[in-house]
Amino acid sequence: MSTDQSTDQPQTPQPPGGEPSTGPLALVVQPDGPATLARLPQGGIPAQDREQLAAIQDTLAGEADALGDGRWLVLVNAARHELGLPVNTQATLLARAVGLGIHQDIEGAAMFLSHEGSELADVSAAVVEFARQQGVLR
Repeated sequence: MSTDQSTDQPQTPQPPGGEPSTGPLALVVQPDGPATLARLPQGGIPAQDREQLAAIQDTLAGEADALGDGRWLVLVNAARHELGLPVNTQATLLARAVGLGIHQDIEGAAMFLSHEGSELADVSAAVVEFARQQGVLR
């Protein structure tokens, strides 16, 4: 049994009002540390969408850009090239290994999710399991 519950249980950002988040589960891979699972605020109505966007921007340290070509995607900082963010080798290799169609190195923090139509959805269980097998998520 792990004594570090930060990777065993999804981290749940607390939206205003202190209620737990019920939105999509994301795999967050930082360029210089272990990956974590985090539950975003629920989207759907304008106020909720703003909370979800703010949580994404906080994690990525700026506006988000979506990479990927299918149901799975990776959100990264849109200004990553201009900011000179460090290459995130773990996220780059993970994205390529699970077939996300990423041909460039990922720079800065990366947030793995899926989507259903225009709504964000939980990261695939296959991506989480692969990340664990590769030691990206402990």
